[in-house]
Amino acid sequence: MTSRQSPCFLLHRTVLGSPAKRSASPEVSVRPMRTATSAALAPLEKSSETGIPDRTRSTTSFSDAIKGTREPEKYDVLVLGSGTGGKLIAWSMASEGKRTASIERKYIGGACPNIACLPSKNIIHSAKVASLFARHQEFGIETGPVTVNMAGVYARKKRMVDGLMKDHLDQYYASGAELICGNARFIGPRTLQVALRDGGERTLTGERVFVNVGTHAAIPDIPGLADAKPMTHIEVLDLQRLPEHLLVLGGGYVGLELAQAMRRFGSRVTLIAREPQLAPKEDADVAQAILELFRDEGIEVLLRTQVLNFKGVSGERVWHPRQHCDLNVTH
Repeated sequence: MTSRQSPCFLLHRTVLGSPAKRSASPEVSVRPMRTATSAALAPLEKSSETGIPDRTRSTTSFSDAIKGTREPEKYDVLVLGSGTGGKLIAWSMASEGKRTASIERKYIGGACPNIACLPSKNIIHSAKVASLFARHQEFGIETGPVTVNMAGVYARKKRMVDGLMKDHLDQYYASGAELICGNARFIGPRTLQVALRDGGERTLTGERVFVNVGTHAAIPDIPGLADAKPMTHIEVLDLQRLPEHLLVLGGGYVGLELAQAMRRFGSRVTLIAREPQLAPKEDADVAQAILELFRDEGIEVLLRTQVLNFKGVSGERVWHPRQHCDLNVTH
């Protein structure tokens, strides 16, 4: 590994500050649906940033790609992506004496320890604690007003992720697997060209090449949505201020857990789903129990509802489909 102290990417950043003042008022138009559909609407679905950005086949020939470059570096094992499967392969092969390199463009260890499974549970636990504080009088506890400091919630999550990244880097070092930070693409049989994050390129060839590139969040093709700059779960987990009103598209499990967490922190939350029930892959009685719980906690749920278009930019105002009035929202 070239640098034990240098992870591939600055993992933590503020992604949402105070919204800029704009003259236009964003709107979202929706309509009830008479029949259920199987397609999910949510951009807030599990994702991973471990993949290489260009997933199309390279049009550059192998001979053209390596012309004028040094002889490809030879490895026993190359692993594209350092997610759950890829990192275990790299560590195991290197521990067995194989010359092994893991190429990662962004998140060391993949989505789970950085932007998905573990950070989300950290945030959810903070929200659970906040909800218990809000009910302190039910338990005979007297205290003063309790407020949520989202910067503190974020800092707690960041400390956990930092610790996990140190563990990952230590494991790469201990196993002997080389961690290469950059964007990789195939330029020939079992041959990769890597654009390094700190500049320069390397050409690698391996006896065995494993692809562990994962998935990424999909933004629905709704007119105006991309221009509205919506958050995915990645940005939600990095929030350092509490949204006044959060609009969640989709009733999948990621959207559900984040909707409940933000409500328990104190945001007003509206969830829009085109399916006839929340958690469409679950049994109807389970979905009904979730719906009743959400309504008890004050989350507005709109089922069988299709978003037609968005106008404006998230962080300002949208049009409410039932009350026919403007609402201040964050996303």
